[in-house]
Amino acid sequence: MVLQGVPGTNPPELADALTAVSRNVKESQDLLPDFLCNEKVTSTRFRAGKQQSQKVVESIFSIQQSRESREILSVEGKPARKGAKMPGLPVNISGSFNFMINTTFSPPSLPWYEFAFGQKQDAARLVVQFETKKDQKEMIWNINGDARAAHDTGQAWVDTSSMQVARIERNLLNLGRYATVWKITIDQVPFTIGERQFWLPKTFLTEITERDPKDTGTFLAEYSNCKKFSTEITIRPVR
Repeated sequence: MVLQGVPGTNPPELADALTAVSRNVKESQDLLPDFLCNEKVTSTRFRAGKQQSQKVVESIFSIQQSRESREILSVEGKPARKGAKMPGLPVNISGSFNFMINTTFSPPSLPWYEFAFGQKQDAARLVVQFETKKDQKEMIWNINGDARAAHDTGQAWVDTSSMQVARIERNLLNLGRYATVWKITIDQVPFTIGERQFWLPKTFLTEITERDPKDTGTFLAEYSNCKKFSTEITIRPVR
């Protein structure tokens, strides 16, 4: 992918847009309290385009003190036992949620990329293309023990009324021996968490093509009813 514009520089309008988006991403990182959402994961593996296996898991997904956890509610529509762990999935992605948006637009991450406006702009959304700089070594992907510097491309759709990321598509390119295609797509919407509004993922989709192009898989996580995590403690007098 070749980004248009003067290498190493951004037009003032693009610089202003990146500053606003990055500021909002940092604010979300700093102010987002512990929260939980309903989550539905659909994991599917294909061979030559034909579905080989699929598993659907519903859970309560939460982030507490920056750590992800899940309370599994059902597997394939059947209630899960209390304390059940995530079962084996045809395709399993962990540590995801809004990480890709944070690692693209948080202030410390911006120097790792070249940015440009995409072609399809309108009054409601800006399209921002991005590509990791060829010599960046700060961002490393570790895929099944194979650690490599990220060489990625993608684009984000920015809601102009809020300057929040409404959608991001990212293609991981330096994949080594594991896969030939790894695409991540996140769609975000505003949720009210506590007394503030935060843009959080509504859907998180990973599409993978392995070394044998006939072997592909998808991992789709859908989120709803996100709200602030709280606990109630009742102190009873000792008799």
